[in-house]
Amino acid sequence: MNPQWQAFLQQSTKPSESIQNLASVNAISDQSDRVIVQINGRDAKKFLQGQLTCSLDDVCSTQSQLGGYSTLKGRLIAIFQILIWQDSYLVILPAEICTHFTETLKKYAVFSKVNINLADS
Repeated sequence: MNPQWQAFLQQSTKPSESIQNLASVNAISDQSDRVIVQINGRDAKKFLQGQLTCSLDDVCSTQSQLGGYSTLKGRLIAIFQILIWQDSYLVILPAEICTHFTETLKKYAVFSKVNINLADS
């Protein structure tokens, strides 16, 4: 863990207090191991709804959704947060699975009008 981040966390409240309050307040967490995949285009919602485990009807500008991506056999490939920002869906997932996730999605995206790219960091 980044030493500056660790020092910040140690200066914060006691861990037990932090855990109890997470459900009702905003929290800060280290996301340096995450990347953002941006998906947009005319068919983005329809395409993603057919590929992901979450309901995109529950995703809006103020509410993200936890979701998953599975193989055709039902094996889970990725767990992520998805949200809408401007005209794009943003999928936040671990960097280590990003390449496999995007390559697999792009195989099926050729049949839809969608763009799949890594978001600028």
